[in-house]
Amino acid sequence: MGSWQLVETQVSFGAVSTFYEDNDVTYTFNSDGTLEIISTIAEFESQITTYEITEDCFFEDCPPDLSFLVTDIITIGDYRNLLLQIDEEILKFGTNDIGDGTDFIFERQ
Repeated sequence: MGSWQLVETQVSFGAVSTFYEDNDVTYTFNSDGTLEIISTIAEFESQITTYEITEDCFFEDCPPDLSFLVTDIITIGDYRNLLLQIDEEILKFGTNDIGDGTDFIFERQ
């Protein structure tokens, strides 16, 4: 998936946005399933972790009557997120669409 620059986080259905400068936070997704997070700000920790993209129900043990909740999921470390958008320019994932969560919006480097 390559390298992505964090440009914005949205909390509470987009009611509160935080914007980031170039090189504040970079996510590099490697083909071996590792994710390198480089941060120059205290809000995010630089680290190497894992990621996986799957199609699944966001909720554990999703009953058949909720099969409409099956979607693309990106799991980073132990955290599951809805994969909301990925194309040549934008990567967006988070939990805002299912409740009071945070969405992360990236631009390709």
